[in-house]
Amino acid sequence: MLQFRYCTPFMVNHLSMQHFLYYNLSYSKSHSFRHTKTIALKKQQIPLKGDYILIDVKTTGVRATIDKIIAIELHHVKNGKIVSHLSTLINPEMTLSTQLEKQTGVTNEMLQTAPAFSQMAKKLHTFLKGKILIAHDARFAYAFIKNAFKAENMVLDEKIICTLRLTRLLFPDLNNHRSIDLKKHLALDLTLTDGSFLVALFSQIVKVISPKDLMHAIDLLKKYPSMPGALALQHTKHIPNTPGVYRFYGKNDELLYVGKSLTLRESIFAHFIHDRSAKKSLKLSQQVKKIDWIKTVGECGALLLEAQLIKTKTPLFNQLQGRNATLYTIQAVTSQHHYMMLEVVSLSEVETANIQHVYGIFKLRQQAAAKLKAFINENNLCYSINQFGKALKPCFRHQIQKCIGACAHTETSDSYNARILPHLKNLGPNPWPFENRIAIKESCLKNKEKAEFHIIDKWHYLGTVKQLDEANENAFDESRIDIDTFNIVRHFVTQKLDHIGLIKLKGLTRRH
Repeated sequence: MLQFRYCTPFMVNHLSMQHFLYYNLSYSKSHSFRHTKTIALKKQQIPLKGDYILIDVKTTGVRATIDKIIAIELHHVKNGKIVSHLSTLINPEMTLSTQLEKQTGVTNEMLQTAPAFSQMAKKLHTFLKGKILIAHDARFAYAFIKNAFKAENMVLDEKIICTLRLTRLLFPDLNNHRSIDLKKHLALDLTLTDGSFLVALFSQIVKVISPKDLMHAIDLLKKYPSMPGALALQHTKHIPNTPGVYRFYGKNDELLYVGKSLTLRESIFAHFIHDRSAKKSLKLSQQVKKIDWIKTVGECGALLLEAQLIKTKTPLFNQLQGRNATLYTIQAVTSQHHYMMLEVVSLSEVETANIQHVYGIFKLRQQAAAKLKAFINENNLCYSINQFGKALKPCFRHQIQKCIGACAHTETSDSYNARILPHLKNLGPNPWPFENRIAIKESCLKNKEKAEFHIIDKWHYLGTVKQLDEANENAFDESRIDIDTFNIVRHFVTQKLDHIGLIKLKGLTRRH
């Protein structure tokens, strides 16, 4: 057996790269690395046609953007043969906890003289580039490796195959597909490290699964992007690439997430390609057990349905709808002294029953306030009655004869209100300019004969029908304007798109 003290990057440069990569690098308690030529591994036949890297990594945690790699083991398999192997510790430039040392078998003492990832990055990148990467829970390993390269301003973008998903496909009757369970099921050495386990796994699989069936399963995994291991490939094959809404479920069918897309398949798969790069995505991907979807004719229907589901079902990982900024309006209400009082409010605060008494739509509260002040000045109205005065008492404008005197009780409420009413339209259009319900007709972009009708009443989405005669008069319970529906419908109507039409419905007034 060849014995070396710790092999520094400088020393590696004096060995041929090919010579170095053919050696297994492990650490002994005498603080030296033992390099054992992997003759036994090289002789094993791996039933993989193509260029692959079998990967195992040890890390300081599960967060790819925060935690670090502390060990990496790679086997290069080309057309069924192991052609090279690399295994090394990586100094994370941080101190491991005692618990982590016990969990990984890697100690702080072992890491003191190990190279940092930056020192190994170029060699590792050369070793991995252009290969198909295989790991048990491949998304985990790939995310860590990819983020480590990103920190060195290097890009790694290779296809990955997860043996956790592969074995779930090949051995569906097993309750668990952890490495320890597969070792027992396939009668493998229980002491195998994860890196060597993958080599032994593929060598043993062909004893119970034909090479043709194995490669068929691998081809399926190549074809479909990285999905959570709990999802069956047969299920995900049928996801359409059409507009619609998709839902992710966890244990006991708990609704985790609702999303919408013009291309369901692409959007669903995109959630799991780089899911380890963000903490929220990581938590989501770990919990997804089931996916379903609802097809829609187009984007408008998908947006309306998504907003409705998020509002009514409150999925665990969906935040309150935040894609639409708050809008403001000017609302007319009657004060306790029977004067018409004008106030700036957010559109979502408006009671549905009062929707006919609001005017204008403003992106900023300041814009609405400026409009209201100008209106008050132009019509000699009173600041005190409206929101610019704290109490009903003679205001400063009355003293300079800019206010006729409602605040001083020299103008009656009937006279004051009569002066306001003819001019309210100058504040802006009413947010709901229709007498009854409306239908948004949305035609399919690819087939104009295929259409859906989205029924809207006072900015509440009441559902979608295939034929207008299916629209019913069911009342809705919400007492306030649905700001999401308002923004979605206004966007599609004002855009004047060819595939969007507005139909005013007769006789379908809201039942209170």
